[in-house]
Amino acid sequence: MKITTIFGRWSGVWIVFLALFIGILLSNISTILPALTLNDIGERKLLDTKFRWRQRYNPPKPQSAPIVIVEADDESELALRLRWPYSRSIWAHLVNNLHAAGAKLIVFDIQFGTPADSAGDAAFADAIKHAGNVLLAGELMVERNRNLAEEMYVESPPDPNFVKTGAPWANVNVPEDIDKVVHHYLLGIDANGKLYLSLGLKALEMYRGDSIRADQIRYSPELAQFGNLSVPTYGQLRMWINYAGPAGKQHAFPYYKLAQVLDDASFDLAEGYDTDWMELTLSPPPPGSDSLLMALAKDNPFKDKIVFVGNTMPAMQDVRSTPFDLYDPSPAKMPGVEIHAHALWTLLSNSFLIRISFWIQFFIWLLLCIPVWWVAHHRSVWVGVIITVASILLVFFGSAFVFIYGNYMTQSIAPMSSISLVFILTVLRRVLREQKEKAKIRGMFGRYVPKKVVGELLDKPEMLRLGGERRRLTVLFTDVAGFTSISERMSPEALVSLLNEYLTAMTREILAEEGIIDKYEGDLIMAEFGAPIHYPDHAIRACRSALRMQRKLAELRTKWANESRPKLYSRVGINTGDMIVGNMGSEDVFDYTVMGDAVNLGSRLESVNKIYETTIICSADTLSELGDAFVTRFLDRIRVIGKTQVVEIYEVVAENNGSLPPKLATLLATFREARQKYDEGEFETSCTLFKRVLALDPNDGPAKTFYERSLGYLRDPPPDNWDKVYTLTEK
Repeated sequence: MKITTIFGRWSGVWIVFLALFIGILLSNISTILPALTLNDIGERKLLDTKFRWRQRYNPPKPQSAPIVIVEADDESELALRLRWPYSRSIWAHLVNNLHAAGAKLIVFDIQFGTPADSAGDAAFADAIKHAGNVLLAGELMVERNRNLAEEMYVESPPDPNFVKTGAPWANVNVPEDIDKVVHHYLLGIDANGKLYLSLGLKALEMYRGDSIRADQIRYSPELAQFGNLSVPTYGQLRMWINYAGPAGKQHAFPYYKLAQVLDDASFDLAEGYDTDWMELTLSPPPPGSDSLLMALAKDNPFKDKIVFVGNTMPAMQDVRSTPFDLYDPSPAKMPGVEIHAHALWTLLSNSFLIRISFWIQFFIWLLLCIPVWWVAHHRSVWVGVIITVASILLVFFGSAFVFIYGNYMTQSIAPMSSISLVFILTVLRRVLREQKEKAKIRGMFGRYVPKKVVGELLDKPEMLRLGGERRRLTVLFTDVAGFTSISERMSPEALVSLLNEYLTAMTREILAEEGIIDKYEGDLIMAEFGAPIHYPDHAIRACRSALRMQRKLAELRTKWANESRPKLYSRVGINTGDMIVGNMGSEDVFDYTVMGDAVNLGSRLESVNKIYETTIICSADTLSELGDAFVTRFLDRIRVIGKTQVVEIYEVVAENNGSLPPKLATLLATFREARQKYDEGEFETSCTLFKRVLALDPNDGPAKTFYERSLGYLRDPPPDNWDKVYTLTEK
């Protein structure tokens, strides 16, 4: 039978269900054929992308979780003047200090196996017994019998001297997925006739004070029950870890160095490290003490907390890949101790990742496949392509949305494959049917019409010449601060009305300075100055326009407050440089716009306002064009993502009309002096000066930012080769 006959007899129903069947096959391919794991790997990669998007648009808030991490890192090794492994007297001192600080639970992700030194072991055992709230780490080693047909688990518990103290131990095995990323957490291992709980689950049991009896444990491939705790699982006793954030500079949980926690009056560290930090925690100075001492004496960070203790030294290689490895420009793998902390946070907060029922997903696939088939069958191919792509994007972004805002997990590759197959098979059927009709016509008229047809049916349309020219221009980007949260609280009609009023007012201020609106993207406005008609003061006009926009927005906020409508605040980024300006796009659709690195930097500067809590930031290139037309203040030297070049940024404060308010003039002068002391590394002096600025204006964002940085450098001074550059970690 000819293939055209087969396709000609197929109905749309069969096409849809064939595509759905293939989608179902893909979604279960790793179960049917374990060697074919491509679909699973693809789903994991999409899941990683959703984690990174969630961190950007709706990050979890683990700050309230009672979890703290103490890390044995390279810096602690320098401070201790010891080499790993340490005498267990070190860990005894750590346990004693944490117990004295009021830690609710002390969890070790460090295995203490065979005895080491008797004195240190005895001290550690005494400290464990005295604290009464220590959880130790153990492991189950997998061994195979001689014929390799059966796996056996062999216990690797802590030193018996520590177990005799009554301290429990838990399993620290952290399995990796097929893509070498840790997505799951092993809640327990059922072996040797009993269930070995994981470190995170055992920590939860001890923290809550609820002893889980064996008869209270039930588990299946979909759900595990531990007393009153129900955990959705993926396979027996495997839980999806709902990571609260990436590893790296901005940890989800507070990190403290081992040397810090050991550093009390009775424990001496190396020169430069010995500050008795823990002594200040255990015995805070009385009110009225030296300001530097008070700044160092923070609130007790360990009281009533679950304190995880682990080794983060790179040489120990106790790190794993997580969904966030590609989130940071300098990927940082996550220490194993933090993975246990994220698993515990998932359990503590009940923020489990839940897989939506397969049949609910199947019904949604069906609803998406039917219109794709109908359009592909009855409309043009290009309309079909648009609807197909839209449906695929709906699947992907819909699955991302329910994950980001609901912790729900859905499949993406299988439904996207089904939708694509519906379109491809329907179009293939149409093509084969059309070919059949054309063959019939050629058979009927082949004798009367020449076989070779020459000529064009349509004249070629004239095409506009695309491209542009290089010019030095100024670009302005402005965006509404916190627009997403505002939009969630308003009806679509009210939101559109408010946004239109805002965009209209801002556009008028830009046009008043002869800027041109390049584009609107939601609440974002992009404008350029100095084109298409060139004028030399384009940077001045851009900055003046930004100040006019802020004044107008202040008037609108008063009006909106009287109308009980949300008050909008905006951020502005301005940059000057060489750009390509002209008609850009396709031969059919194009825009008059600008392109280039200078444009990209202008966009980045708008978002940089969030770091310094400012409203208008311009670059040094823009400042060089302003002369003395404006009052500005130097903010920082930054390095944006993907670039090595350092950019100096400035805040545009006001027009320089010779009548600056005395209070503002004093604030700017004090800030300038504080900023100089900061660059010179005199952080104690800069702290004092920045506090003076904040006394003049408690809401001064740059002063708050550099005050916190100065405090941080007091605690942890920068290296000798400090370049005074702040590297951005996100766009």
